[in-house]
Amino acid sequence: LSVPWPAVPLVLLWSPFLEGLTSGNVQVIQMAAFAAMFYVPGANWRLTPRSAGRTSARDATAASEAPRTLRREGLDGILAAGVGIFKYTQLLTLVWLLRPRPRAAILGGLALAAIVVVLLPFTGIGVYWDWLAQLGRGADPNWALAGAPLTSIAGRPVAMVAAGIAVLGMFFVRGRDAGAWVGIALLVAAPSIHGYGMLFLLPTLLILRRDLAIVLAIAVATYNPDLWWIAITVAGGALAASYRFPRLRNAANRDAAGDLRQTQEGVFAGSR
Repeated sequence: LSVPWPAVPLVLLWSPFLEGLTSGNVQVIQMAAFAAMFYVPGANWRLTPRSAGRTSARDATAASEAPRTLRREGLDGILAAGVGIFKYTQLLTLVWLLRPRPRAAILGGLALAAIVVVLLPFTGIGVYWDWLAQLGRGADPNWALAGAPLTSIAGRPVAMVAAGIAVLGMFFVRGRDAGAWVGIALLVAAPSIHGYGMLFLLPTLLILRRDLAIVLAIAVATYNPDLWWIAITVAGGALAASYRFPRLRNAANRDAAGDLRQTQEGVFAGSR
């Protein structure tokens, strides 16, 4: 995510990271897969998307000309599947990959299915029924262990509509900010959210101007569910508005890899 090394300890002390690290939650590993899928290391504070993100016309041309080996496609698919291997809504990354890289998405899905089949002699089929039952409890806003999903704030009908829009959006999101939009969609569509789940908001915070991002990060750190959703809403709104008002971005991402006009035209475009 191009965070400079001196700042890494501060980022890891942010409550979503700290909770995941101290509790040994797998969400931290899934966030690592998410970051590896969408980004490569770049200049300090400048998010550098991988070719699947289509950062600009120049990068899109380079990506189309680069050889896509089976190994590369398989790795991308496995990373996308790895983000959601334990939480089905986080498989939205695999859904997003279907349009720009269908072969990679298929390979990732096959790898996921192979893991299930190989482990069946050890796990049995019953554990999957238990998992589905757990999903049902997670969708119940009255279940305390669900944390603070959108259902607990806006009610189930609104949450279901928002989740449907988030899933549909995965087929249209393109451009240098695809990772940030997918991260927001993962939060909107999740049937349960805990503090460590807010890690998926991090790419958006790293794109936005520093003062705004710090305020939103503090709001997340309060562990107040209402403030979580205010932070998600403001972050998404600011990211969308930044295509017209570039100063909503930090300077490093304002002029990175292609101009904002290209991004604005391409982020929700259907073209490849």
